[in-house]
Amino acid sequence: MKDNKIMLFVDNGKDKIRKGTYYLEEILPKIFQLFPNLYILHVGNKFEWNVPDKYKNRITQTGKVPHDQMKIYYELADFLVHTSLSEGFPNVLLEAVANKLPVLTSDIEGIDEYFTHKVTAYIFKRGDKVELFQGMMYMMNLSNRELERMGGSAYNNLKVLEKDNYFNKLLDFMEDTLHNNKKKSVNLLR
Repeated sequence: MKDNKIMLFVDNGKDKIRKGTYYLEEILPKIFQLFPNLYILHVGNKFEWNVPDKYKNRITQTGKVPHDQMKIYYELADFLVHTSLSEGFPNVLLEAVANKLPVLTSDIEGIDEYFTHKVTAYIFKRGDKVELFQGMMYMMNLSNRELERMGGSAYNNLKVLEKDNYFNKLLDFMEDTLHNNKKKSVNLLR
């Protein structure tokens, strides 16, 4: 198993279209064919994956796991894939980064405030299965060292979310807006 790569996919399985699972299922046969060493670890409610039967044994579904056990799965994986088309900023991305796990993510709202394409994550256009495929190719072709570097860069970039730093900046922004009636855009991560 040393040369295998494990992609973590965290999803409740309830909305395959909005969560982008549908697009992932469409590209998986080609990805599995190109990378016989790729395995998927799916954490969340189990569902029937729409992939050819010959590839189903490369997908392990855990079912829903307690939040305090998620660290185990982040540590087992080489990278996380997040395919959502629309949602608020997902905790799964922050949790992955907190564990220095590199991410392949769709360009949902706010992503570019937290990640830089090909530096701290691979970002693809949501709903674009060609770009998702290119992202999978990119992540699979990175060496273990390059994956670690990406995960470490994301971790270092998001360390500013430490509560004292983040909340002090947020409080300054709120006070400035309230007292000076200024409506300005502030990057709370810098």
